[in-house]
Amino acid sequence: MNIKELLEWHFSEETGSPYWNDLRSRLDFDPIKEIHDVAGLRLLPDPSKDMSMRPYEDFLPRGLVGERLAGVYESGGTSGRPKRVAVYDKWLEELINWRMGTEVPECEFGNTLAVIPTGPHVVGEINRRRASRRHGAMFSVDLDPRWAKRLAAQNERQSLTDYIQHLLDQALDIVETQAIRHLVATPPFLEYLAQNRDHQDMLNDKLVSITWGGTEMDLDTLIYLRDEVFPDVRLEGSYGNTMMLGEAKQIDSIDDAPLFSPFDPFIAFDVVDEEGESVQNLEQGRVLASHISRYALIPNIKERDFATKVIHPSSGTVCVMSVHPISTVGNTKIVEGVY
Repeated sequence: MNIKELLEWHFSEETGSPYWNDLRSRLDFDPIKEIHDVAGLRLLPDPSKDMSMRPYEDFLPRGLVGERLAGVYESGGTSGRPKRVAVYDKWLEELINWRMGTEVPECEFGNTLAVIPTGPHVVGEINRRRASRRHGAMFSVDLDPRWAKRLAAQNERQSLTDYIQHLLDQALDIVETQAIRHLVATPPFLEYLAQNRDHQDMLNDKLVSITWGGTEMDLDTLIYLRDEVFPDVRLEGSYGNTMMLGEAKQIDSIDDAPLFSPFDPFIAFDVVDEEGESVQNLEQGRVLASHISRYALIPNIKERDFATKVIHPSSGTVCVMSVHPISTVGNTKIVEGVY
């Protein structure tokens, strides 16, 4: 489907959701007639606050009645009340096909350990499916980002340290006793692993890849982990969140900084200045993300990150690099914790 067809889908009484049908009646323009491309989605309001308050059923397209839901998932609540999104099974399959390709090389087969949020967070389900595509099991250690953020916000340093040690103990027991080939974890967790040489040696001996994401990875730390701590393991970054219903994958590096590309055309990035205007190529600003597919319409989500805008020279896709968090959203101070 192109943009016009997708807008007709979401704003139609027959196929659209109650939320977007109701909003259309209150807009002073016709989105089907006046929005012609992804940039035009900027004319629509940001629905994220409503997604934290209204029943998830309000956002389900009527045209997908009978389609299997993978689940209803929540954002981390970093910038306020958690938002809830319904994620369809077929969307996740399309996402994984894009993320990994339909054929996985035999050298990539094996088990995964994911030290990430599971529970209400979609990243757990995404990585379960990635592990299955690798013909292996996913072992998991449930990282609770809300609890970690609360401890950090309250300056409970010892409690946070104890919680991280609790995660480490579980993860290391799995690595020691199971044939783990892939690790998924946050940058702070990898830094804790790097503090023990025995842990480093065991991970270098067993792992094929490490996928990191969830929080900022500064360039010095990335180079240190890649070259000094895990020289025998492939490190790759991932950037995404619940509201975009997926993630951007690392497609390249520019002067060692990872370059993240979204699942185009269904997930689109822009980078904007303080007035909300698009910045030029290679300029910095706040990340703006939109999702538009048959499964959901979630436009104009202001991420809690700044980044450098990079327009891919061959595809024209807006990619981002040098991603780092902003300090506040509105009156809310951003606390990352371990995720």
